[in-house]
Amino acid sequence: MNLRLDESVIAQLDGWAVRRGISRPKLVRSVLTDWLRDQDRQRIEAEFRAAYADRPETDDDLARATQDARRLVQEEPWTPWW
Repeated sequence: MNLRLDESVIAQLDGWAVRRGISRPKLVRSVLTDWLRDQDRQRIEAEFRAAYADRPETDDDLARATQDARRLVQEEPWTPWW
């Protein structure tokens, strides 16, 4: 893949690469990987928000979750760790 960048962008990349002690290509790969991961995270968060907007939790849902959590805590053997 070939990528054309402005000289000012290349200069900035080189500066950041030197500060991080890595090569320019490694910096570009790292930045793109992080950006893609962030885009996926934002997409997933948006899907969760849309799902909760379509079906918000009810008081019954919360009461059932609290009941389940209390039951699980009571069932735990709680052996001392010390």
